[in-house]
Amino acid sequence: MTTLVRCTGGLAAAAIAFLQAHSAAGQALTVAPLPDPSAGDTLVYQVADQFSGKIDSRFSLEFAERRAGRLIYKMTNLDSGQTSEDSFTSDLGPSVRAKPCGGAFEFPLTVGKRHSFDVRSKGLGVYEDCEVAALENVTVPAGTFEAFRVECAGRHTSEEELDAVRIGRVTETHWYTPVVNGEV
Repeated sequence: MTTLVRCTGGLAAAAIAFLQAHSAAGQALTVAPLPDPSAGDTLVYQVADQFSGKIDSRFSLEFAERRAGRLIYKMTNLDSGQTSEDSFTSDLGPSVRAKPCGGAFEFPLTVGKRHSFDVRSKGLGVYEDCEVAALENVTVPAGTFEAFRVECAGRHTSEEELDAVRIGRVTETHWYTPVVNGEV
């Protein structure tokens, strides 16, 4: 399975997830509100090859501030110590040069909600139709979470290699949980 990275050209889909220290335990979940991180909220995550399980890299993503309608994060590569600033829209879509890009989430999330997005950046184009398909429990190494399953399907184009245009289909499934204000 290939991870298609939109807009940022280097962050995997997991990189847009972030933690917030609150819990929705015991509450009936029917709507996922717009994420509302607090300064210092941090996610430590790793990027692994899906076939071999080999860890490629480890990162820390710390919420720093809101700036002009964007969520600003400090990303630290835990292997090299290198840091950078990353910007996301309030819908958790990446931003490029302060321009918002679309993504799998359009808040508030409710089962049955549909939306589309079209992103073009540096020779890469992605168009996807997304639907909040279900609310279900998802178990990951960090635990079990009640999450909204968002299914997206569409097409991508790439014009980066030797002036050739490649066109293909893309399908993605995302699980978003308000408990951590992000993907699991």
